[in-house]
Amino acid sequence: MFKSAKFILFLTIFIDLLGFGIVIPILPNYVKDMTHSNFMVGMPVTLFALSQFFFTPVWGSLSDKYGRRPIILVSLLISTVAYIVFSFSTGIVILLFARVLSGIGSGNISAAQAYISDITEPKDRAKSMGLIGAAFGLGFIFGPPIGGFLMEDFGFASIGWFCAGLCVLNLALAYFFLKESIKEKRTEIRINILPVKDYKYVFSQPLLAMIMCIGFIYVAGFFLFQIPSTMLWKEHYRFSDKEIGLIFTFIGISTAIVQGGLIGVFNKWFGERKLIFWGNILLGLSVVGIPFVPYEYFIPLELLLLFMLAVANGFVGPSALSIVSQIAPEKEKGLVMGIYQSFGSLARASGPIIGSSLYGFDFRVPYVAALVIYALNALLVFFFLRKLTLRRVHN
Repeated sequence: MFKSAKFILFLTIFIDLLGFGIVIPILPNYVKDMTHSNFMVGMPVTLFALSQFFFTPVWGSLSDKYGRRPIILVSLLISTVAYIVFSFSTGIVILLFARVLSGIGSGNISAAQAYISDITEPKDRAKSMGLIGAAFGLGFIFGPPIGGFLMEDFGFASIGWFCAGLCVLNLALAYFFLKESIKEKRTEIRINILPVKDYKYVFSQPLLAMIMCIGFIYVAGFFLFQIPSTMLWKEHYRFSDKEIGLIFTFIGISTAIVQGGLIGVFNKWFGERKLIFWGNILLGLSVVGIPFVPYEYFIPLELLLLFMLAVANGFVGPSALSIVSQIAPEKEKGLVMGIYQSFGSLARASGPIIGSSLYGFDFRVPYVAALVIYALNALLVFFFLRKLTLRRVHN
């Protein structure tokens, strides 16, 4: 089993996402206690996302030049160091440095995707890429409760050592069992840390520019309230780190149920155009109620809102991705999809720091702001769909 390259790649991505899932319920309150600043609460997630944004394409290009295996090994080594540094993060500067290193290391998803593409027949590629989606889901399901348990019973440093140990295990497996997947390496490679020309090209096309903005607003709005929620549940509902971890696990399981099965049924009934529009409406209505649920009705009202949130998220995310793939020029789908994903990284960088800052004014403000943002996004979707229909009529 350990000799399977796909298993090792699955483990690589799973550990990346497990580490992210472990720290998400812990970091906001830890940083709040450390700095007493709402602005700084979102900074670790912002820097992590920015590091991913810049280094994901770099790792992919370097893997074309030097091979997939050495790039995956180097990135795993960086992740190991990052979590060791994380264990010693008694000050905000060291903590932020650790999150930057983690973002750089976890950018190896591009090399892992390329490896899977190398070893898979075209007809089986979509199924193999589904391993990445499964790793994302499992990491977010199992990470939060592990993080809550470690934090409450063993302290903050244990989280870093636990994740570092997983990275060392993954590094050893990759070193001994992961063979190089490309026989002919490309020598003429230009490394673009920020592909400005590609961005200009994509945004010069009105429909692509609109769907990119729709995707950006959708992701930024989601992260606008995700980070403040950990503080909300601790400060206003008095939940422990373990309990907050379990709440995030509920969100992860709900998302897996929706995207694993229900989304196909809804798509067959309504179609992706209606899903992306009504999904934004449902997102706004679900989010705005979260801080107003009385403590005694947290179960079932808050959990019902969170499940509705998972349903709405399942409506918008896959539908937007599908529409992007449909309107992108046939020979440039890879380029356009890459820009869409990188634009999403920018959204994940901006949402947390804005949301945590708004939380400082009033704990309800990020949720009301998310409602407004999703309402505006639904309006943008409406105009986008009209333009898309007109283009098809003229064609």
